[in-house]
Amino acid sequence: MRLIHTLLLLLALPSLGAAAGLVTNSEFKDASGWTLPANSGWRIADDDGRSDASALRYQGLTATAAAPVTRQVNVGQQADYVLTAWAKSDGKLRPTITIEGLGSASAAAVPANTWQPLTIRFNSGDRKQVELRLVADSEATVPVGTSTFDEVQIWLATELPANVRQAAQPGPGGKNIALGASYTLDPAPNYGLCTDPGDRVQLTDGTLSEGYFWTQQGTVGWTRGKPLIVKLDLGQRRPIRGASLNSAAGRAGVTWPAAILLYTSDDNQSWVRAGELINLSGKHGDAPAEGYAVHRYWTGDLATAGRYFAFVIASGGPYFFVDEVEVFEGPETLLTATPAEAPVLDLKSAFLSETISTALTHQVASDLRAVRAMLAEAKLPAAEQRRLAAELTAAEADRKVALTAAD
Repeated sequence: MRLIHTLLLLLALPSLGAAAGLVTNSEFKDASGWTLPANSGWRIADDDGRSDASALRYQGLTATAAAPVTRQVNVGQQADYVLTAWAKSDGKLRPTITIEGLGSASAAAVPANTWQPLTIRFNSGDRKQVELRLVADSEATVPVGTSTFDEVQIWLATELPANVRQAAQPGPGGKNIALGASYTLDPAPNYGLCTDPGDRVQLTDGTLSEGYFWTQQGTVGWTRGKPLIVKLDLGQRRPIRGASLNSAAGRAGVTWPAAILLYTSDDNQSWVRAGELINLSGKHGDAPAEGYAVHRYWTGDLATAGRYFAFVIASGGPYFFVDEVEVFEGPETLLTATPAEAPVLDLKSAFLSETISTALTHQVASDLRAVRAMLAEAKLPAAEQRRLAAELTAAEADRKVALTAAD
């Protein structure tokens, strides 16, 4: 009853104000704050922005080594940030944003004249300032063509506004070694509104679907398939520290997955369990319990290695949809680490033995996290706060013992 009382108290807490990004003039109302190279093909356009008329455009009439548009942005040290932006091409160029020394993101040349979200997750380290570089094309010599940028912004990862989360959700950062990787799908996707030949490449193309999730061609979907297995070929044995999967649910009978098991392999035959993504992702926030939403399951807590990486998914109902998966590179020391679990030869058999016990733990874990977060914000007497925190710690310890026994 006291925990329920705590929850009720929290309903009266004031809501926080909206977070502000670090980049002023992010929508290119004019050139202020940005350095546009002279006589380079760059200009502020007033006829083709994403949310209003203004945008930054490059138009090249000859192939050239076009200089980038740059900007210095002040940041806090040792902080996690997310850069978000939108870009589009005329079908000839690949507009690219780089944070010097920290990461880059490129839009695809096709579909032409379509705004695409770009995301870079980074940690500032010891830097107090970062340099943004907006490049007309990913190649050093820029072909004839047009690139356009808009809404270039940097956010603290913990303050990413809800209206940009679909295009850029907090994540582990680092290099996505699954970008462009080939993969297999078992069974084949079969949801009519989004199944297309592009399903063979869309999960690792770096592009998220925009709009109603399961009606978009960039989404891959199944109906009545269990388990669903996505196997990626990373090209060579790689150290792995994290993974993510972007999905949606909450309407039209679509529910969140019950379990997402992660496996690695060196030979595509013998597989070692790396973790369970829903539980690992829960400490960063659970998928919404009600209403339509897009949610990115992610973790940076893996410690494994392999050439092949598998997502083995238990759908929570008759449908499952995903538009992007990622695998994040870890330190080289992981290449020599000893696997913590014995290998399995059949992912489907492993799925059947593990998924039931895994799914049953998620609701308890979610409830405990929600109550702890609310308790931390509640304005209760110190003694009551400590007593309730101790009860939660004991409940979490009991859950871990039960989970270990189930495994």
